[in-house]
Amino acid sequence: MRKLVLIAMACISTASFAQMAKVSSAENIVNLSALGGARANINEAKTMIDEALASPKSNTKAKTYIVAAKVYATLAGMDKDPNGLQQAKEYIQKAIEMDEKGDEKGKGIGKSKKDIENALKGDIRNQAINAGVKGFDKQDFKMAKEAFMTALWANQTGSGDAYSVVGDSAIFYNAALAAMQDKDWPVSAKYFMQCAELNYDGALSLRRANYSYQQMGDSTQMEKTLHKGIELYPSNIDILKELVQFYLTSNRNEEALVYLDQAIQKDPSNGIFYYARGCLYEKIDKNKSIEDYKTAVAKSPKLYNAHYNLGVIYYNYGIEYKGKANDTENEQFRTKDKAKKAELEAKINEYEKMSKDYFKQALQPMLDAAECAEDNDSKRNAYSNIKQTYYNLGEYDKSQEYANKANEL
Repeated sequence: MRKLVLIAMACISTASFAQMAKVSSAENIVNLSALGGARANINEAKTMIDEALASPKSNTKAKTYIVAAKVYATLAGMDKDPNGLQQAKEYIQKAIEMDEKGDEKGKGIGKSKKDIENALKGDIRNQAINAGVKGFDKQDFKMAKEAFMTALWANQTGSGDAYSVVGDSAIFYNAALAAMQDKDWPVSAKYFMQCAELNYDGALSLRRANYSYQQMGDSTQMEKTLHKGIELYPSNIDILKELVQFYLTSNRNEEALVYLDQAIQKDPSNGIFYYARGCLYEKIDKNKSIEDYKTAVAKSPKLYNAHYNLGVIYYNYGIEYKGKANDTENEQFRTKDKAKKAELEAKINEYEKMSKDYFKQALQPMLDAAECAEDNDSKRNAYSNIKQTYYNLGEYDKSQEYANKANEL
C-alpha cells in the first residue's frame, strides 16, 4: 500500500515537472529569438506556454505567467499576433499579483520580483518597440501608438519611475507622433508635453502639443503651452509666431501687439510680422498701419495681402473724400448765400483732389497685388478693385479692361 502512494506521488511530481519543462522550453525559444536565432520557433513556444497556462500543474506559478508575457510580447514584436501586447500585459500583471500574495501560505512574496522587472524592461518593452516600428512601417498608427504606450508602461511598471531611462524620451516621442497620426489628440498632447519636459526636441514638441490642443479646441492649454515655450525657448521664432497667431485669432489684439513687437525685434526682415501688425493697427491708427504695410511689401515683395490691404486703405480714403465732396455739393446746392457757395466750392475742389490722390495711391498696390496673386479668387478680387479705382479716376476704358479680366477668371 505504501508503494502505491509513493508511485502516485511520483506521477504527480512528474506531471508537474513536465508542464514546467514546457515553460522553460518556451522561455528558451524566446531567449533564442531575442538573440536572432534562426531556428527559434515562436509558434512552438506559444503552443507550449498555452498548454502550461491550461494546466493546474503550472498555472499556479508566477513563472508561467512571466514566460507567457514574454512569449506573447515576442509574437506581437514579430507581427504574428495583433493582440499579443495586450495579452502580455495581462499575463505580467497576473504574475505581479501572484508574486505580491505569495503561495497559499503567504510564503515566497517577492520571489519573482526580479524576473518580473527583467521581463518588463527587457522582452516586453523591447518587443513593444518592435511592434511600434512595424506599425509605422504599415502606417497602422493605432497599432504603433498602442505599442509605444505599452513600451512606456512596461518600463515604468518595471522601474516605478516615469522617466527612469533616458532612452524613454524617444519612445515618448514615437508614441506622440503615432497618436498625432491617429488623431488621438489627448494622447498626442500628453506625450508631446512629456517630451518637452524631457527636453527631447523641446521646441518642436511644444508646438506639436499646441497643435494637438488646438484640434481639441482647448484654448486654455494652448495659451499655457505657448507661454511655456516662450519661457523655455525665448529665441524660437516659430513659437512666438504661434503665440501671436493665437492672440490674433482670439481677438486679443493688445496682447498680440506686444508679442508682434517682440517678433519684429527678433526677426526684422520678416515682412509677415509687419503685415500682421498692420492689420492690428487698422483698428487703432491707420497711419501706422500704412507704414507697416509698406514695410511688409518692402521686406516681402510677394506678400499679396499686404499689397491688397494697403490698396484698400487708400481706396477707402478715396471713397471717404468723394463722399465728402458729394455732401458738400448738396449743401452748396441748397444754400442761397453767394459767399457761402464760393466757400463750399473751394471745399468741393479740395475734397475731390484728395479723393483723386488717394485713388491714385490705391492703384499701384492693387496692381502689385494682382501680380502676386497665387489663385484666381485673389486675382479676381484685385482686378475688381483696380476696375473700381480706374472708374473713380474717370479712366473708363481702363476700368472696362480690368472688368473683362476679372470676368475671364
